[in-house]
Amino acid sequence: MYIEKVLNNNAFISLDENGDEIIVMGKGIAFGKKGNQKVDLTSLHQKWCLTWFN
Repeated sequence: MYIEKVLNNNAFISLDENGDEIIVMGKGIAFGKKGNQKVDLTSLHQKWCLTWFN
C-alpha cells in the first residue's frame, strides 16, 4: 500500500484496489514517511473507507 497523504504519525490516506480513498490508522504507521512511499501494514489497526451518499 502506498501513502497518498500523511495525516499524522499514526494515520495516512491511501487508495484501495478500487481507487477509493481510505484512511489507514496504526501506532506510528506513518512516522517519518512521505507521500508515494510504500508502507508495511504489520502495525495496521484500522482501515476506514469514505463513502458518499446522495
